[in-house]
Amino acid sequence: TVAVLTLALVIGANTAIFQLIDAVALRPLPIPNPQELVEVRIVGSNRGFGLNTGRYSQLTRPVWQELRNQQQALDGMFAWGTYDLRVGERTDLRPANGIFVSGEYFSTLGVRPHRGRLLRAADELATCPASVAVVSYEYWQRQMGARELGASTRLRINMELFDVVGVAPP
Repeated sequence: TVAVLTLALVIGANTAIFQLIDAVALRPLPIPNPQELVEVRIVGSNRGFGLNTGRYSQLTRPVWQELRNQQQALDGMFAWGTYDLRVGERTDLRPANGIFVSGEYFSTLGVRPHRGRLLRAADELATCPASVAVVSYEYWQRQMGARELGASTRLRINMELFDVVGVAPP
């Protein structure tokens, strides 16, 4: 009985560990040609000059724009950074995870919208600060009730009003 129980625990533990490793490290990203992605970052320390704070922030906007305008080696480039969001009206703010991205983010990754459209380079240049947003499939389902998007579909994010133009794929 002890041997069978031990064997069952070991097999269960191995299966759980493999599933975790498969989900995190072995399974490719759900985009075309994920092996072609590269990351550009500042190597070494420059004592904070030219760096934004945050887990994934590496380049300032002027450095990013210069790289984007001058590079010739890549098919496309995009910038992104994580951001803590508060969604809703002042009396009903809910925390949400989000990322700010450049207009080329979705097109460079080859991602197609589930509903509506995704961000374009023109959206980045149209207004400052940005006034359009794409929501995740999960957010659209849970928080927006999977309703169709229209010209009046808006979200208040960090007290600014954004037009929701699309839903990312699941």
